[in-house]
Amino acid sequence: MRPPSGKTRWHRGRALILVAASAFLAALSATPRPAFAVYDLLEEIPVENPLYSDIESLALRFGSDGFFVNRRPWTRGEALSFLNDLRRREPAAEGDPSFSRIEREVSADAPGARRPAWVLEEEGRRVEVSPYAEALYQENRTLLPILNRDYRIGAQASARVATRLLFFGDWYAGTSSQGGHGTPNFGTQFALAEGVDFNTWLNRGYVALEGAETPHRIRATLAHSWVRWGPGATGTLGVSDAAPALDRLGFDIGILRDVEISWFVASLDPVEQSYDAAHRLSIRLGDRLELGVTEEARFDGTDQIFYYFIPAFPYTFIEKRVDAFTAGVDSTNKFIKNNVMASADFSLKMGRGLRWYGELLVDDYSISS
Repeated sequence: MRPPSGKTRWHRGRALILVAASAFLAALSATPRPAFAVYDLLEEIPVENPLYSDIESLALRFGSDGFFVNRRPWTRGEALSFLNDLRRREPAAEGDPSFSRIEREVSADAPGARRPAWVLEEEGRRVEVSPYAEALYQENRTLLPILNRDYRIGAQASARVATRLLFFGDWYAGTSSQGGHGTPNFGTQFALAEGVDFNTWLNRGYVALEGAETPHRIRATLAHSWVRWGPGATGTLGVSDAAPALDRLGFDIGILRDVEISWFVASLDPVEQSYDAAHRLSIRLGDRLELGVTEEARFDGTDQIFYYFIPAFPYTFIEKRVDAFTAGVDSTNKFIKNNVMASADFSLKMGRGLRWYGELLVDDYSISS
């Protein structure tokens, strides 16, 4: 019998791979995927998680009392503190469906909570792992193809190595998909199986260190993940999660119960020495009004990073300092000039369940000259 041609063998091999992947997907799907791999107080709630709609719903109807709803990501500890505070102030809120959904997803002891698949704990240290499978579909008539398909098989893992230190990672293999949260199109030449659109990728990962709990929160995060600042229901003008994940080092500090400052510096292209930086001041005035002022800069030059880590340093002033050292050397203004934009936003609770919000952004502004 004549052996099959190379093309036939390739199609047969691809079919076997797809069958094996489908069987593995079905096996994983038999057990519902937990919303989070871990139930640790330091774990972030992803900025795109539907739980934020429930948090906003509860805040509108029962108040938020010092919690900054317009700054994401929250941590599981923040969400639990929010629920406990709400339970104390408004006992009737505990019977609300939004309350139950949040509690079920962030507390392992809540009724209906889905526990991690594998847990190892000893001497105050804890490792948790949860495999998952996803098949997501989204229609967007402004893009081609109109239907965005996102298939993934992966695992989330966390390791709490100290009381306030957490390592977290979400790795997966999946097909290319659209959007800032999609899988980049790496092609098929170096895929898991050559010729098949199925590549490995890191969805999000971070190392988080906290020095204090809410409301006087101190948190440092080294991460490949998303940040979202602002009150928009479907998106924000400044720091948004519509773009791919940022490789960043960031800080959040609760100065007072109703005043918080956040800032980060992210690498855009380490070869070209391109970076993005942002800082935000969040203020609550009573239980009805939350204000935010944000400044963001895109700049070049690794030597400038230190300046952008100083949260009280206006980004437009940095041009003056850099110009003093590079005059006559940087003929193209690559390192002297930065692209700065600023935004201001507000969110006002008008009544029970009614919110008025807005955001103003000014791009490419400068007050340094």
